[in-house]
Amino acid sequence: MLLLSPKSANSDMVTEEVRRAKHLYDISLGKKPIILPIRVNFPFTDQNNYDLDGYLQKFQQRHWLSDEDTPKLLNEIFDIISSGKISDDPALVKSPNLLSSHYRAALIVWFFHIILRKLSFAVLLY
Repeated sequence: MLLLSPKSANSDMVTEEVRRAKHLYDISLGKKPIILPIRVNFPFTDQNNYDLDGYLQKFQQRHWLSDEDTPKLLNEIFDIISSGKISDDPALVKSPNLLSSHYRAALIVWFFHIILRKLSFAVLLY
């Protein structure tokens, strides 16, 4: 999961981490690690740096602009975690039935903890 803020999208350190993850994705037979870019208060009209855009061009970027986006985004994340696959079609995203309620609660707490820290960095989970 790559959480992008306007500041992190122009960070050389974030770009390098994404480059490494993309390289692993390209050489992996199972196409892992999965890269899930989420733009946090960072509209699609605002641009990433050139290199970061290149690394992320094959991955659908999601946005998180308001509280209304939270339920849909969390459902997509839970579905990806439980299936290990990313759907490029949001209509195909199913509700996450495979995760325990404790695990879901822990993920939600972690997710909001990161957001509340104002996202001057990005997070990659391998």
